[in-house]
Amino acid sequence: LIAISLLVFAAVELVPGDAAQVILGRQATPETLAALRVQLGLDRPAHVRYIAWASGIVRGEWGESLVLNVAIGPLLAQRVWNSLVLGTIALFVAVPLGILLGVVAGLSQGRWLDHAIVSFTLLAVTLPPFATAIFLIIVFASWLRWLPAASFIAADANMWASARFLVLPVLTLTLGSLAHIARHARGSIIEVMERDYILTAKSKGLRHSTVILRHALRNALLPTISVIALNVGWLLSGAVLVESIFAYPG
Repeated sequence: LIAISLLVFAAVELVPGDAAQVILGRQATPETLAALRVQLGLDRPAHVRYIAWASGIVRGEWGESLVLNVAIGPLLAQRVWNSLVLGTIALFVAVPLGILLGVVAGLSQGRWLDHAIVSFTLLAVTLPPFATAIFLIIVFASWLRWLPAASFIAADANMWASARFLVLPVLTLTLGSLAHIARHARGSIIEVMERDYILTAKSKGLRHSTVILRHALRNALLPTISVIALNVGWLLSGAVLVESIFAYPG
């Protein structure tokens, strides 16, 4: 992070112009530029400004947005909350659906339903999030006109009242995670169903549903939990691109 901050700071220094020029625009005079640069601290040497900025970050003094003219701390907290809402909804949708599809595919191994689920999950895993997002926009926003193509809502808007704007971003995030979970759950349930204790439970005359729910599913879900945990990180990182595509205020 320190290296990235140094690279970004150096890149900004090398680009012609500065923040004062951007704020005042083409109509700026040398006098107003000089005054604003003093106000923003741009008249100080680069290393002094970097140290001041880095120490402010450590103290929680993040300054103000030069574009929105608001404090960066509350703005960032609101945007992080919006991203967490989006990722959490996607996770709560993807986990049960992924487990359900994986179990159904594993229990019907080799049949048409298994082939259909495997093909669907393989396609969902192969497509990158931006391709999935564009496909969903074309189908549901352009062709069917059921949902808005963008999630351009206010950063402090009520997310539940704006639920229809969240459907496509959540669906985009859900498909990737759902596919990973389903494929792993399928492999686990197939492996567990071949264990000796499952054969013993069947030989005792237990109902098929009891064997699945009490014996097979409980053990098959243990390795799937690690995949779910990994998908939490994927949802948070993948949300950045999805939010950009749908203009979501995250």
